[in-house]
Amino acid sequence: MSRLYKNPPLIEAIFEIRFPAELSIECQRDKFYEKIRNGYPQIFVPIVVGESPSLKSYEFRSSEGKKIIRCSINRFSIHTNKYEGFAKFEEDCLKYTQLFTKLYNITSLKRTGLRYINHIPIVRVEGCIPIQKYLKFGYRLPSDLRLNKFELFDTTLITRIGEGKLKLLARYLEVPSAPQREFILLDFDYYYEGELKTGKIADYLRKSHMHTKKIFEDIINDEYKMVMEIDRTASRSLICLTFFTSYDYRLRKPLPIVIERGMNPNTLLIGNEELNKYGVGSSKEEALKEFEDFIIADYRTLRESSPEELTEDAKELLTLYDSYIEL
Repeated sequence: MSRLYKNPPLIEAIFEIRFPAELSIECQRDKFYEKIRNGYPQIFVPIVVGESPSLKSYEFRSSEGKKIIRCSINRFSIHTNKYEGFAKFEEDCLKYTQLFTKLYNITSLKRTGLRYINHIPIVRVEGCIPIQKYLKFGYRLPSDLRLNKFELFDTTLITRIGEGKLKLLARYLEVPSAPQREFILLDFDYYYEGELKTGKIADYLRKSHMHTKKIFEDIINDEYKMVMEIDRTASRSLICLTFFTSYDYRLRKPLPIVIERGMNPNTLLIGNEELNKYGVGSSKEEALKEFEDFIIADYRTLRESSPEELTEDAKELLTLYDSYIEL
């Protein structure tokens, strides 16, 4: 989050303030709505079951539903799943929090929180989650126990950073409705709590972002950052593969791969022009796995063949494979 990646795993950004209950909000929500209705015309009234109606948040959404404002008598939040960089998000957060706090004369706060929710698509290796291929994060366990092949994991940490605290949730997540069903959920929530001042909201927000972006950049593996540089909207991208996602074999040097959309806009083509080998799939992960399966199977066949069985072109291809792959 220190830069605007072309293919970030971020699915939602949220900024929330909590404050002592202000009853005027309950009967004067219309005043706030009149000031934001051009940008947030859709209204969603909460369904109340077994809880005070005034504690439930009203929800105002943008026309396309990508941006949301929620408010109740003791909290206010801004949500977006169309993150266009911190500068734009900060502008919206400050604009609407200042409007809200001024309108209802809210001068003190109990908590501020900045939250970034990420879904990192994963490809299992031998049925296990290769955490280290995505995150600089893991578990230090006695090596003789061999507890390093994880099918599931779930970790929650709360740590003090600066003047606030960071709650980090990292766990396996399955989303059956998504094209890529399996993910690593990486959820950051940096917050201040105590006797806070409304006039310092901008400071709280910027520092929260500063601390969170550093942790994000430090915890994401360099190889996955390259995946984040892929422009999914472009018809063609070029990156270098530095490790196999589906095999334990090593790459001696980065392998250039082309990623482009097929004739069907829902299809991706991934391959190497020098090897003239490609994989096709409905997702990047599916196409990459097919590409890796193809070149590994082809390389094994060439390696297991006798020199007399190979044509000159096959020998050149084997030499090329040898320059990249270490079996």
